[in-house]
Amino acid sequence: MEIELAVIKKFRDPIHGFIHLSSPELDVVSSPIFQRTRNIRQLSLGHYVYHGAEHSRFGHMIGAAHVAGLAFDSLKRNAKELEQDFKADDVDRSTLRMAALLHDIGHTPFSHALEHILGSEHEKYSQIIVKTCFEDTLQKADIDVDIVNNLIAGDPYPEKPYLSKIISGQIDVDRLDYILRDSYYSGVSYGRYDLNRIIDQLAVVNNKFVVLEGGYEAVEQLIFARYQMYQQVYFHKTKRAFELMLQKCGKILVEEKSLKYPKPDDLKKFSKIKDYVQYDDRWFLNLIYESSNLQIKVIADMIKNRKPYLEVYSPIMYRSRRNVTSTTPYDPTEKLGMIQTALQNNRFSDKLWSNQIH
Repeated sequence: MEIELAVIKKFRDPIHGFIHLSSPELDVVSSPIFQRTRNIRQLSLGHYVYHGAEHSRFGHMIGAAHVAGLAFDSLKRNAKELEQDFKADDVDRSTLRMAALLHDIGHTPFSHALEHILGSEHEKYSQIIVKTCFEDTLQKADIDVDIVNNLIAGDPYPEKPYLSKIISGQIDVDRLDYILRDSYYSGVSYGRYDLNRIIDQLAVVNNKFVVLEGGYEAVEQLIFARYQMYQQVYFHKTKRAFELMLQKCGKILVEEKSLKYPKPDDLKKFSKIKDYVQYDDRWFLNLIYESSNLQIKVIADMIKNRKPYLEVYSPIMYRSRRNVTSTTPYDPTEKLGMIQTALQNNRFSDKLWSNQIH
C-alpha cells in the first residue's frame, strides 16, 4: 500500500539541515505533550560542564525521525541494486519515522538522571502516551499504533524484522542522532563520524539488516566516537556529581511522599495528560528550590550556585603517575579502601550533612 503524505513544514536543524515533516508528524510535534520535551534537557545538567549543552529532547526526536526516513530509503535503494527482496512500502516508512519521532516522549525531567527515581523506564511512559494521545492521528495516516509502540519497546517489526533495527539496534537512529547532536552542542569533536556514509551503506541481505563493506570504516568511527563521548562527556565527573545531587533530592522527596510524579498507568486517562505536561526540568528545580527539607535546601543551593559534590576517591586511575600505560590505581592504601566501602554503604551521610549544615 502506498499513501501520499504532503510535506507541509520544514525544520532547520543544526545537525541535519532541513528536516521535512508530514502533516501527521506536524500534528504530533505541535501537541502540548510533545512541546513539553523542549524543556527536558538532553544531557540533564551537562551544561554546567559544557555550557553549550542546553539542547533538549525535542530536537533529538525530530532528528531521529529524519534519520529513520533516510535509513529506510537507503535500505530500499540498496535492496533493488543488490536484487534483494524488500517487502516494505510507504506506510512502513511512515511507521518507522513516527516511532523514532515518539520514542523519547515519555522522558522524565532531566532525562536519564531521574528516570528510575521519579518513575520507571521512559519507554513505558512513551508507549502509554502514544496510545492515549496519538492513536487517532496515527490511524488517519494508516499507521498502526501497536506497531509504533512495539518498535519503541524494541520488539521486532511484524514480518519485517530487519526494519526494527532502524529503531532499536547497534546502529539505530537514536544513537546515530544523539552522538552527533550531543557532540555539537557540547562543543567537542569526540562524537564526529561519517553519518552519510553509514546511511548510504545500509542494506537488507537475506532478510538481515547489514552494513555493506564500504561502510565498515564509518561504523568504526561511530563506535569510537560513542566510546569517547561516554568517557569525556556522558561520564564527566562533574556532570555525574550534579546528577547525583538531583537523585539525592528526588530520593528524599520520594521518602517524604511529597513527590507527585504520575505512574505510567496514570496516563491512560487523557485528563491526566494535561497535568503531565507541567512535569519538566523547571518543575523539578522549582520543587527542590521551594522545599522546606533542610538537606534538599543545601543541595538545591549548591546546584543553583554550581557547587558540585567533590570527588574524594576514584577506584581506577587510567593514567598512573608512574606508568601512563597502567590501568591500576596508584598508591592504593587501606584508608582509600575504607573510604570506598563507607561511601558505598552510605555511612557518611548523617555526619556529612551535619558538617555541611552547621
